[in-house]
Amino acid sequence: MPRQALPIGTYGKIKSTRQRNGSWRATTRYRDEDGISRPVDRFGATKGQAENALCRALAERTNSRGKLITRDTTLTELADLWLAEKAVQDGITPQSLDLYRREIDVSTDKRAKPRRDQD
Repeated sequence: MPRQALPIGTYGKIKSTRQRNGSWRATTRYRDEDGISRPVDRFGATKGQAENALCRALAERTNSRGKLITRDTTLTELADLWLAEKAVQDGITPQSLDLYRREIDVSTDKRAKPRRDQD
């Protein structure tokens, strides 16, 4: 039976090893927001310093992401954020933005097909 994958934004067991030069290396695997598990390591003069440095680096990594988009973000908020990003992107014409808005916004036309996402 395969090992269960780490949840996104979490890390595995921290392992510490002594290096040839006398310093310590703390390492673990961190599952990024894109779903890929990557190794993360930090060094310190002692085992505790290396592990503390690794924990600080992992805390920064988790806190720096997901400020705008969280698990509670609604689809309409996400669409607004996407349109705002497209508005400042080079090469996007105003006509394209209008087309995107028409596709995203709910139609008020009586002939339009009713959609399930309307409140």
